[in-house]
Amino acid sequence: MNNPTVSLSVQRKEAQHRHSDMREERASTVAIGRFYACLMQAKVWASQAALSVGLGVSKAHVSRHLKAARLPDEVIKTFGDDRRISFRTIDLLEQLSKEIGEDRLRQHAIQLGMRKDLSPRDILVALATGSASELPSQVVRLSVHRGERYIRLDSPHIRRLSKDLPNLEAKLNLALKLLGFDV
Repeated sequence: MNNPTVSLSVQRKEAQHRHSDMREERASTVAIGRFYACLMQAKVWASQAALSVGLGVSKAHVSRHLKAARLPDEVIKTFGDDRRISFRTIDLLEQLSKEIGEDRLRQHAIQLGMRKDLSPRDILVALATGSASELPSQVVRLSVHRGERYIRLDSPHIRRLSKDLPNLEAKLNLALKLLGFDV
């Protein structure tokens, strides 16, 4: 990005266009963070604050993306696709790195390899422990989608489960009743 024959204003305009394209393409947090880091290293903008003004984003936005750019490559590869790494995951990885050390975190990531088969949450657990074998095997995973009034049930055994939905529903209602819900 830093080309002495190209004026700073031209570099900034190019950066603004590239930034706009990346946002339109919904580039990953890590990719945007690395882009910001390149801009900072090339001194296209002198500070994070100047970068945020130049690109029309908040200082917090720049800071959070730069944090993503600092993640070790080995850890990013563990997720299989850097689009699976959210800001929350980045914060948890930073906390984990402080607790077990970055070298140990890298070592665990190398041991795990790429794990597209695991959820980001399970990858975090495996990175903390150093082993995916310690993860509890799950038959179902429940999730709620923002603004919706239903629960989604995912399972590798969905065909078997769907054959016995009335029984599953009865057991879920019983569990909810035991948890204090009015069913």
